[in-house]
Amino acid sequence: MRARLTWLIMVTALIAPFAVIGVSAAPAAAAEGTVCASNSGSIKLSPGLEEVARVQNITIKGTLSGCTGSSFTSAKYVAQLKTTGAVTCAALTGPGEPATGSIEIKWSPKGNGNSQGTLTMPLTGSSSVSMGGSIEKGSLAHLGIFGPVSQSYSGTCGGKANGKKVKKVKAGTLSGSDFRITGPPTATIESPGSGGIYAQNAKVTTTFSCLENEFGPGLESCVDSNGASSGSGSLETASPGQHSYTVTATSTDGQTDNATIHYEVEEA
Repeated sequence: MRARLTWLIMVTALIAPFAVIGVSAAPAAAAEGTVCASNSGSIKLSPGLEEVARVQNITIKGTLSGCTGSSFTSAKYVAQLKTTGAVTCAALTGPGEPATGSIEIKWSPKGNGNSQGTLTMPLTGSSSVSMGGSIEKGSLAHLGIFGPVSQSYSGTCGGKANGKKVKKVKAGTLSGSDFRITGPPTATIESPGSGGIYAQNAKVTTTFSCLENEFGPGLESCVDSNGASSGSGSLETASPGQHSYTVTATSTDGQTDNATIHYEVEEA
């Protein structure tokens, strides 16, 4: 009898942690990141924009300043991008052409390490576009990059210089503010808990919330899987069987987080 009781205690101890994990609806909000007040730099295009479409290699040498929220106060960075397709001078007057590549950030003060990751930014003369990406290695690894920027290019694109050579636009500048490296927001389902069993067509109200990351640019939406966005919704109980219910938090930089519960509807 004593041996059987000891065995039951051991099994209960092993099961308990898994039960706690099973009802967890959302992770805790991350607090790691940084926000830099200013983002400025120079842009070089190769082979340069002209009336003949060419794929452009883009080199950005930038400076981040006024950084807060971490031990970083400023940084220098180099980004190497390439346009997805061939572009002409027309890219500067429209929405532009997406360009993707890499970024390396060297943080100050010295001793704070570097960050390496991916970066995207459209090649365009239009203002208020976004550069975004993610840090993959080094300081702030696994966090996202987001920053609104404007590009300005010098020179006349197209035509001929001295009647012979085609003019190209090969240089420009970049300026922006509110450059952020941040994690995703957090979605939480306050009620009901996961694992509930409900009668068919029962009315079951839910409550949920979304919290932006401390360094995030702001929430874009907080909605449940049935379309509710007011922080209160309801479970779908019209059909019997196993169901799931999800709340999704989305930041303006496109990062998301999901909280999900599972429940069962019994046939009437």
